[in-house]
Amino acid sequence: MKETTNKLKKVIDRIVAEKNGILRLFALVKRTDGENKWDLLLSADWMQKDNSVEDIEYILETLRDEMGEDSSLFLQIVLLQPKNSFIQLLAKALIRDAISVGETATNVKLRSTFALACINLLAFDFTGFIFDVSAPVNLENKTAEQKAEEFTSE
Repeated sequence: MKETTNKLKKVIDRIVAEKNGILRLFALVKRTDGENKWDLLLSADWMQKDNSVEDIEYILETLRDEMGEDSSLFLQIVLLQPKNSFIQLLAKALIRDAISVGETATNVKLRSTFALACINLLAFDFTGFIFDVSAPVNLENKTAEQKAEEFTSE
């Protein structure tokens, strides 16, 4: 997995350089029903819409160029805009649980009825992102406890 992670970091670096924008989320997600394959979940400000064909083609091409045969590791690639409700729930859960880039977490609960079996977080940046238009969120220079408090008080 370490070699795959290193290849994925190259993919991240290339995407950030080529798109000149923030990659909010880049994560490998193992569903509870998954075998030994992962879903690749990405979220970025530059995405035109959820799962746009153009953006998926770009990501697939980048994965193939940087990873070769290892790109077959993924069951599916899901691209969602940062304002997508699932992405916001996931971001809140990751911040609440103080999961950092480079960590793998198991049983991440988004709601009591919905959990991800495992998530390997390779990029995560929601600094200054507004989750609720009535309450801007500034995550800079805050501890994990302060970040969690921001979201549990909603």
